[in-house]
Amino acid sequence: MLHENNQNTYMADLFNALAHPSRLEILELLRDGEACVCHIQAMLEQRQAYISQHLNVLRQAGLVASRKEGLRVYYQISDPRLYEVIDQVGTIMQSSGKWQPVVQTDLTEQKKACTCPQCSGQAAAQDSRFTQVQHAPVQHTLAQNG
Repeated sequence: MLHENNQNTYMADLFNALAHPSRLEILELLRDGEACVCHIQAMLEQRQAYISQHLNVLRQAGLVASRKEGLRVYYQISDPRLYEVIDQVGTIMQSSGKWQPVVQTDLTEQKKACTCPQCSGQAAAQDSRFTQVQHAPVQHTLAQNG
């Protein structure tokens, strides 16, 4: 019997957190930087409770970090190397012939009105206790083949 606190258990927990299309969409939205819950809600056209539930799973797995500014909660990716994993899974799926990419609309384009500071053009004050993760753009190998 495997010890409960081994590396495979932690890895399985991480993959479980990734194992939902909505959570992958949230992570894709966060690829360009932090976003508030209301922005994620507007972009994915889902109820706030639904988005919060998925953000909680991602936060519990250590994949996203949050900060509160006034009444808004902002999320960002905890480690940008996660996008390398996500991109590689897509590449594996494509090379195995099990999936072909389709041209997707950019999730950063607004699907419906959002009044968050990010969308309304207001500059949100950066909290000095929370440093935004900066990372080099990851090649979207799946989106480029089409």
